[in-house]
Amino acid sequence: MKKNTLAFVSFLGILVVIGVAHFLLDRLGAGILSAVLLAAWLLWFVPKWQVDGHAAVIAPEDRPETENEFRRTMVQLVGGAAVLAGLFFTWQQLVATRETLQLAQSGRISDRLSRSIEQLGNVSMHVRLGGLYGLQRVGIESSHDRAVAREILAAFVRTSRTKPPTEAGGCPATERPSAENRCDDLSTGGCEDVRTALNLVTALNKEAADGAAVDLARVDLRSFSLPDVALPGAIFSDACLRRGNFDRADMSGARLNGAELIASSLRNTKLSDANLSFLAIATTDMSGAQLQGSDLTGAEMNQVTLTGANLSKTKLINAILSSVGLKDAVLTGADLRGANLGDVEGLTNDQLQGTTMDDTTILPAYLSGAAR
Repeated sequence: MKKNTLAFVSFLGILVVIGVAHFLLDRLGAGILSAVLLAAWLLWFVPKWQVDGHAAVIAPEDRPETENEFRRTMVQLVGGAAVLAGLFFTWQQLVATRETLQLAQSGRISDRLSRSIEQLGNVSMHVRLGGLYGLQRVGIESSHDRAVAREILAAFVRTSRTKPPTEAGGCPATERPSAENRCDDLSTGGCEDVRTALNLVTALNKEAADGAAVDLARVDLRSFSLPDVALPGAIFSDACLRRGNFDRADMSGARLNGAELIASSLRNTKLSDANLSFLAIATTDMSGAQLQGSDLTGAEMNQVTLTGANLSKTKLINAILSSVGLKDAVLTGADLRGANLGDVEGLTNDQLQGTTMDDTTILPAYLSGAAR
């Protein structure tokens, strides 16, 4: 009877094992099933081998408990390894998810960039403004595309307000831009898209802080107001900047060579190390301007106020200064070779100490005895 019962139980056990194996094979696949069976086999037999190896020091009645202790240790080790593996696979999934999201975001930004560029060519002012603000949003949300958005905005300004060539350089003779430009004098408020584009360029330039130069060469921006703007290194070569307001602006290292500044305001403007060679500037207030290290070679200044300005180590070679106020201006280390200072006001012998002059330097009559 006992033998029949034992056989029956064994048969049921075999059926259970076969059923579980079939279930696991169906659900998990052959590979995982093999791993599970291998783990079960190891969990059952390895402790036995370990105990057999120490049979001399383990009493027969302690064998089952010792085997179970080995099994608990193995389960803990396997469990710890499983936790670590789970963390590793979770981390991989997170990385893959993040990359997928980044690719999706990059695609959305590219689409938005393309739509914004298309809007810039629309005949409607409102649509163009929407495209400009779309470019700003791209520059804010994507550091990778920020420089691209900034350059497109600057290109929009250049193509909208490109100064027509003139024989003598400087601003066009007429007070209106050429027929190629789409708007009148910016002081009339009829060019809101260009005004907006310039403001957005300066805003993105602050965000980027990558040192890249904003190219606004040959633009006609008369009467445009850019106080406190940060455009270090910007290119304004041959630009028309009449009646502009650049008070307290940071234009350090900017290139304004050949530009024209008439009836403008640059009070306390930072222009250190800027290229101002052959700059035409008249009837302009530059009180307190920081011009140290700038290049003013061949510049023409007429009725310019430089009271309290810092002109230390500037190059004024062959520059012409007519009715220029230099009261309290700092000229230490300035290069005045060939400069015409015969009509300046407020200049003292003390200010000329430490400057470089030669026989071609012209000083005002009231300083005829100044040492060269």
